[in-house]
Amino acid sequence: MIYSNKYTFSFVIIFIITTILLLTSECKEYLFDAKMYWGYSGIGAIVNGKFSLLNIGYYKRGVLFPTFNFFLILLSTKAHIDPIIIYKVISSLLYSISFCILLPKLIEKIGNKDVKWYEIWLYNIVVLFFWGYYLNYPLTDFICIDFIIMFLYIFYISKLKFIHFFGLGLILGFVVNTRPIYTMLIIGALLLYLYQYRKNIKMIAFSSLVTLAGLYFISLPQLYVNKNILKTNSIFVQTEKLWHENLFLAQLKWGVHMEKYETYLGTTYRTSKVRFLTPGAEYEIPHDSLNNINNIAQFIGLMKQHPIFFINTYAKHFFNGIDIKYRDPYSKNLKTNIVFSICNYIMLFIAAYQLFFYLFSKKIKFRYDLWLLILIFILPAILTVPSAVEVRYFLPIYLVIYMVVVYNIQVIVTYIKEKLLKKPVLGLAVLTVLVGWIAGMNYLSEQTYHRIEFYNDYVKEANM
Repeated sequence: MIYSNKYTFSFVIIFIITTILLLTSECKEYLFDAKMYWGYSGIGAIVNGKFSLLNIGYYKRGVLFPTFNFFLILLSTKAHIDPIIIYKVISSLLYSISFCILLPKLIEKIGNKDVKWYEIWLYNIVVLFFWGYYLNYPLTDFICIDFIIMFLYIFYISKLKFIHFFGLGLILGFVVNTRPIYTMLIIGALLLYLYQYRKNIKMIAFSSLVTLAGLYFISLPQLYVNKNILKTNSIFVQTEKLWHENLFLAQLKWGVHMEKYETYLGTTYRTSKVRFLTPGAEYEIPHDSLNNINNIAQFIGLMKQHPIFFINTYAKHFFNGIDIKYRDPYSKNLKTNIVFSICNYIMLFIAAYQLFFYLFSKKIKFRYDLWLLILIFILPAILTVPSAVEVRYFLPIYLVIYMVVVYNIQVIVTYIKEKLLKKPVLGLAVLTVLVGWIAGMNYLSEQTYHRIEFYNDYVKEANM
């Protein structure tokens, strides 16, 4: 029976819930970044009755994801179905497969534990509670995570042969092409091979070469576009053609004066681009001085000249990244939901509490392989800390936090029963720290909102 298999049963239930959530949401059209991604899929892709990659939105983003969306739109149109509805169903399907089947099996394999059905359900409820509406949009955050989970599942679960390593290369190539910030995962994958096969040099070489071959193969469409339009033989997305400079460098510059960014759909705030400004940034590092920065090395030199400023600024960036305020990337209301925020702060507290005991407990063996895997998984998020932070960039970090909490729920419940409830002094101390934690996090969050670009507009909406 279907309910006898915790993975299949969880997949069916969560897929139904997620699909209903998306199809009944207010998202009926794509705006802003989502509209841009979606638009690349249909911009003159067919000319004179013929499809050509050269007509896709070629250099602004990678060509693979828009091409996938183009054929989705084409087939949906022929079937007389709204392509946005089809995208939502596919998004729900990929999410449910990754988070109900692949991820739990991966946790069982790596964590050496028996994952319970209720842990799978609880994990997905948590993710959907905080992030559910993000699945509506072709923003690439979740789809890249889906494919990374698929990569790790194949690597750890399968008996790897040539075809598997080639497939890993295809997956890695798709992710890198879809979101250039994930390019560092190429090095991460090679480090995984180096650790896993550290006693077999031939296997390291074989796995690395075959994976890179797969990556190169799936990148051929991007190479074709780059060669014919941009006159370069690179297989990677050429963001310089859009920004006239390295996109990562542009993000670093934006992050100096802007510590957080949200997108607004309401009418009270005067612009859809909600910027949270870095205090004292214009005095410390004027815009004119940033205009003279032409490469990463020069920016690092600037950081060395103002170490205190950058440490303070990036600490605020990190906090803003883990301070999720809205379930939708495009909020119609800038007012924050205190209950939603408190739920997030509690999740962060439990994860931090467990991490503290893990790092300082002599009974728990430190696992280098596990920490290497976590580091690789969250590395793209860490690399966005210096940028103008959007909360969705931190999705990998949130997912790890939820894993730490939910997939250790039995340990947490036992600790509460055996330690906190039976030792009132300890329990009261932990509760006091938790209340202080929530108050402190809320204070820092309020300080960020005091630095919103048009504060009077925000106050007006907050009082409505």
